[in-house]
Amino acid sequence: MTAGQGFESRWGRQSLIRAPDSDASNVSPEPPIQASAQPVPSALEVAAIRPWVAVPVSALLAIAGMAGVGVPAGARGISEVVALERMVDSAMTAAMTRHHVPGGVFVAVRDTGVVLARGYGSADERGTRVDPERTIFRVASVSKVFTATAAMRLVEQGRIALDEDVNRPLRRFRVPETSDPPVTLFHLLTHTAGFDDRNVARKARTPDGAVPLGDYLSRRQPDRIRPPGRLLCYSNHGMALAGFLIEEVSGMPFARFMHDSLFAPLGMTRSSFAPRPVVPADLAVGHDDSNPPRPIAYDYVQTAPASMMTSTGSDVARFMIAHLRGGTSPGWRMLGAAAVEEMHRRQFAQHERLPGIALGFWERFQNGERALWHDGDGAGFASLLYLLPGQQTGFFVAFNGSGGGAAREEVLDALLDRFFPDERPITTPAVFADAAREARRCAGTYAFNRYGHRGVERFAGLANRVEVRVDSGGTLSIRGTRFAAIAPGLFQRMDGRSFVAFDPAPGGSVLRMFTGGGIARVYERVPWYATAPVQALLLAYCVLVFLAMLVSRPVAVLRRRGRQGAKAPVTRPGPRRVAITVSALGLLFVIGLAAGLGSGLEYGVPPWFVAVMALPLVLIGAGFVCLLGCRVVWSDPAASRGWRLGYTLVATAAVAFIAWLSQWDLIGFRF
Repeated sequence: MTAGQGFESRWGRQSLIRAPDSDASNVSPEPPIQASAQPVPSALEVAAIRPWVAVPVSALLAIAGMAGVGVPAGARGISEVVALERMVDSAMTAAMTRHHVPGGVFVAVRDTGVVLARGYGSADERGTRVDPERTIFRVASVSKVFTATAAMRLVEQGRIALDEDVNRPLRRFRVPETSDPPVTLFHLLTHTAGFDDRNVARKARTPDGAVPLGDYLSRRQPDRIRPPGRLLCYSNHGMALAGFLIEEVSGMPFARFMHDSLFAPLGMTRSSFAPRPVVPADLAVGHDDSNPPRPIAYDYVQTAPASMMTSTGSDVARFMIAHLRGGTSPGWRMLGAAAVEEMHRRQFAQHERLPGIALGFWERFQNGERALWHDGDGAGFASLLYLLPGQQTGFFVAFNGSGGGAAREEVLDALLDRFFPDERPITTPAVFADAAREARRCAGTYAFNRYGHRGVERFAGLANRVEVRVDSGGTLSIRGTRFAAIAPGLFQRMDGRSFVAFDPAPGGSVLRMFTGGGIARVYERVPWYATAPVQALLLAYCVLVFLAMLVSRPVAVLRRRGRQGAKAPVTRPGPRRVAITVSALGLLFVIGLAAGLGSGLEYGVPPWFVAVMALPLVLIGAGFVCLLGCRVVWSDPAASRGWRLGYTLVATAAVAFIAWLSQWDLIGFRF
């Protein structure tokens, strides 16, 4: 295959993949406001910043590769560097104070170079000031846009095709084949491969505990649980597999390829995917969000291409500028203009009115601007890369505190509201005739589909559930925001600014909810019996019955001791032993499961937890015997009514507990 054939086979033919039920590739939920080009000040104007937090002018010029940086004048956009500096100083300082973040970095760029680069606070416990040029941050999932860009370099060279079955270049292992179409690189870069989520044993506490990428993926690649190209589901393993494809095709370790093929040519001298950063002494220390913030131990993610990159603010600036310039950097071309355009184009969306995903970048519409972005969180770090292609502008922010997740959103909102204000008129949804009925049809409980659907990780589905309710006006209320139906399965926020869509099932019910407030999300409808209140009630019943059975025996003995001459009823001992065994097994498993889920399973499964997961298998057998024992107890003339009732309750609790175990896929050794 030639480079041209590999390129055109994807972009000329199958790039017609679109949002379901839509043939529009670039439909904007919020129509962007057009930018205007204006005269720019010189780079020297950028230097009016404090020396300890600023990149020197010479460094800015080196990054920009020219004597002047483009900062257009005008009402919309970054027209004054001094105004940007003051606004960022205020927003960063306030957000870091509010969310207990020790340090952070902010970088603003245009296609012509760096506009502003500033450091805030301290990088470590020694009080080292954050320096945009020197301080290294862990960027977590922002790593994915770098991995996607590197993959596109191989696509551009004709060494792999976006629509090629990933099993063709894979030699170490294979993605399981199913009756569904094969998984392709396109699916990996758009989070539509159909993989389940998996987090158990995805991290290591030391660099030596991080196994080679191919070894890890060959053992821990998640199951395929849905057809590729149908539904978005954020996948660390999918992007890690894209990174391993880079290894297989290039013949180089992933971290080495990224250095030689991307970082070094761009001048990103302090960026790396290796377990240890380029300059360990300059790595910022991650913190939690307590007050005061406490350091968090550094860990090592096995899915390195998805989340293990370390970098500086100035290095990321070089990357953003190259994307905004159509793939060019001073003296080097990262990608061709056509490849960059393809990376930035909407590739998939669940609905034409909702934001979707490009190649590696998420799509977002805010204040009338289309953004390409990605954020990242991990090990006490938080980051955000945010491009506005229509404005030829980009921002990067990183923090060394878990509170940075909230801080980055506050800084971004303040930045956009100040320099890219929302000038769209507020509109009222045009409600259609059956809006109230449609609201009732779509109301219910929904779970974000990014969780492990099999094994112990299924509990993660409880963490991101949303209650969709019908309010008195016949509109939907989702986390306090009201939406009105404007078409079957489509709801618009009451101020007209965003949409929510629902996926119908045969027969008129609803399968899923699609949203786009941050990343485009898919929520699965939860049946009534799987809702948290029902499941909690079922578990509470089982635990109380088991506990009562274990307590009843010693209580009865104590009561007889208090009554002289009282004798224990002569009942058959077998059923009592079975009931006690079932109750003890059930309670031991609940305690062991709670301890296991809180023990850090993301670092591996301890041997004792494997033993805990064997208890349900024993309990099923004991529960079956207990159920058969009901006939023996009720036919025993010496059995009291209280004992018969108690035993029957244990038998029904055993059946209910087994059903609960089945609902959460806890029968067997699924990690």
